[in-house]
Amino acid sequence: MWIILGVVTWQFFSRGLNESVNCLTGNKNMIRQIYFPREVFAVSKVLAQLIVTCMSLFVAVPFLMYLDISLTSQIIYVPIALLLVTLQVLGVGWLFAVPNVHHGDIAHMTRFITRAGFFVSPVMWTAEMAMERGAWGEAALWNPMVVPITMVRHGLEGKAVALPEDIILVSIGVSIALYVIGTMVFSRYERGAVKYL
Repeated sequence: MWIILGVVTWQFFSRGLNESVNCLTGNKNMIRQIYFPREVFAVSKVLAQLIVTCMSLFVAVPFLMYLDISLTSQIIYVPIALLLVTLQVLGVGWLFAVPNVHHGDIAHMTRFITRAGFFVSPVMWTAEMAMERGAWGEAALWNPMVVPITMVRHGLEGKAVALPEDIILVSIGVSIALYVIGTMVFSRYERGAVKYL
C-alpha cells in the first residue's frame, strides 16, 4: 500500500511540474489571441492533477479494509501534504516556464529530473528505512518531497509523522519559498517572454 501511495503522490508532483513548465509554450495559440492572467494555465493544469490524485488515493481503500486500518484524525496530514506538493509544483513550474519559452530544452531537463527524482524520493522506500541507514540515509531526508509522501502514507495509516522536526520545517519552508519566488519571477518576466511565442 505504501508503494502505491508513494507512486500516486510522486505522479502528482511529476505530471504537475512538467505541465506547469510548459504552461506558456503549450498554450501559445490562445495567448496570441486573447489576454488574461497567464498564471491560469499553470494553476488549471496543477488543479486538474490534484483532482486526479485525490481520486487515485481511493485505490488505498481496499488495502485499508484488508489490513483493518481505520481512518483517524491523522487523515489531516493528507490535504496538508498535497498542499505542500502543490506549492512546490507551482513554484518550480512558474520559475522555469519563462526560460522554457527561450530554451525548449528546459522542458526536457525537467522531465529528466522528475524521472531521476523518482529514485531519490521515498516512492519505493520509506523515510523510516532511510533513517535506519545512518548518515547517508538521513541525508536523503532533506529532499523536500520526503515529508509530503510520508504524510500521505501516515495520514491514511493513522500514524504520527515520525520525522525530525527540522526536516519537516525545511520541507514546509522550501515549499513556501519556491511558491513565492516562482510567483515573483513569473509575474515579472512572463509579459516579455510571451513576445517570443
